[in-house]
Amino acid sequence: MAHGDARIVVTSSIGYRSATGIDYTAVTTARPGDGDGIWDVKPAFVRYGNSKLANIYFANELDRRLRDHGYQHVYSFAGATNLGQGGFKAWGGAWAESVVRLFMKPLNTVEDTSKTQTYLAASPRIRQQNIRGKHWAPVWSWKQRYIKCHPEELTDMGKDQDEQRKLWDFSERVMFGLSGDS
Repeated sequence: MAHGDARIVVTSSIGYRSATGIDYTAVTTARPGDGDGIWDVKPAFVRYGNSKLANIYFANELDRRLRDHGYQHVYSFAGATNLGQGGFKAWGGAWAESVVRLFMKPLNTVEDTSKTQTYLAASPRIRQQNIRGKHWAPVWSWKQRYIKCHPEELTDMGKDQDEQRKLWDFSERVMFGLSGDS
């Protein structure tokens, strides 16, 4: 890439909309037996949403910190893939996986879901129009095939700049504490 066209593409998920907010006391705490049963599904989706919200917070704060250094960041939502197939078996066997898949839209191919990230990383339009800090989502055909991607508005929680800074500062404290640096 030419000087000044360095891009950072952060992948998140529409699942961030199920977030309840970052629980900083639970971020570094393990839960023994977590995910062992079917009753853990709802809390697992909330934690998943919170982790995707954290990705958005990270991406936006990173953009604020690197904006004047020639970097450009955008982020995308990939869409459901078959990468994690078999993951629901851990929560209750093959029947649980079948029930979840019945209520989920058909899963997309890894190739189709990677097209949004590839577009954001390589398209000249992103640099030419100075597109940054946007959430990009794939658009699917009725046959669940990738058509294009487009920017979408974040929820108010996703746009919370105070929380974005708070998570960044918290992460720095944790990382410096682990490394012994100050």
